[in-house]
Amino acid sequence: MASERKNNICFISPFLPYENAGHAGGKYIYDLIKYFKNKFHITLIVRINNDEQRHLNDIKFFCKNVYYTTFDEQNKRNLYGLLKILFSYISLSFFAKKIISKENFYFIQLEYFEMGIFLLNGKANAPIFFNMHDVLSRKEFASYKVHSHTLRGLAHFARFKIVKQFEKYFCIQSDMILVRSLKEKLFLYESKTKTPIIISPIPILRRLDPGTNNYRNNRELIILFVGSLKRTPNKLAVQYTINYILPSVKVKYPNVKFYIIGEFDYIENQTYLKDSSIIFKGFVPDVDKFYKKAIVFISPIRVVGGQNYKNIESMSHGLPVVTSKLGNEGIGGINDEEILIADNATEYSEKIIKLITDHELWNKISRNGIKLIKNNFNRNTIYKELTQVYNNYAS
Repeated sequence: MASERKNNICFISPFLPYENAGHAGGKYIYDLIKYFKNKFHITLIVRINNDEQRHLNDIKFFCKNVYYTTFDEQNKRNLYGLLKILFSYISLSFFAKKIISKENFYFIQLEYFEMGIFLLNGKANAPIFFNMHDVLSRKEFASYKVHSHTLRGLAHFARFKIVKQFEKYFCIQSDMILVRSLKEKLFLYESKTKTPIIISPIPILRRLDPGTNNYRNNRELIILFVGSLKRTPNKLAVQYTINYILPSVKVKYPNVKFYIIGEFDYIENQTYLKDSSIIFKGFVPDVDKFYKKAIVFISPIRVVGGQNYKNIESMSHGLPVVTSKLGNEGIGGINDEEILIADNATEYSEKIIKLITDHELWNKISRNGIKLIKNNFNRNTIYKELTQVYNNYAS
């Protein structure tokens, strides 16, 4: 019975993991389950949107059981829509409790802050591992600091206090917490939580191959950005690039193009769509070909986060990244050696122009970026370490 229990693990997620998910978290959980398929019997309990039914078979192949609730997502984020979303999380939590009460699991892993709701129902009959993906209270606190002298700042401060209390409770009720970066770990420890916090970054999820990364080989005059514009940080990053960075680059290189990969609102971006140098590609299942032909990846992230996956994905292709200090968090790249870090629009423009102009610098950043990803974000290494973590805290 004990050996059977040790073989059974459970993942609970409010978002369906599948290979071509539109967000890094979904791809990561899919890959994690895929990796552990031969080590454990996996049960996945998940909430899916009605249009995600076609992706269920992607993940079912790697799981012993898949149980799900359905949710009709609406684009309008009014009060009614937000209440529907909250109710869907609560429904998933109760649904998961019923299933878990009939099973015997080695451990249960909750994915994302939203699934902390599961812990409001009391403890389960197995160790709980809380995979946070993002420390939301830290994001709200950062937003409050930016807008501290405005009414908007007060709203962020109120949200920070509420989220912080929930996070603290979720941490206390968990047996182990997974975060992406040291700064996230230290921020959570400020709440004086005694629950063990483990740093486990998202690895690069594709097979690394160095290839020929010299930009003279099939590289075009393209600045690349990847990320859904349905997410506010990505939308702000694109607007910042178009309004404040791109014009200076175009003075030096008039033929430069700015490619944006990710979901976007056509009406909201009508003005930008009239500019022939700005190319909205929408959602693209396989972004590799764009990483391989662009000359610079831009990531002017201005919101704190544990790890910017699209930056490490770009570096893994040998495409130099120009980002902010926040965009380098959880990566730890050395400025001007493995990555380029900018603090303002002038610096972004100057560093992009320098990368385009200076072949030697481009090659150095490209090669060193690949080495950094190989050494620090290797899939097998990270998952082996995570396996050890699971065994330590589940036993």
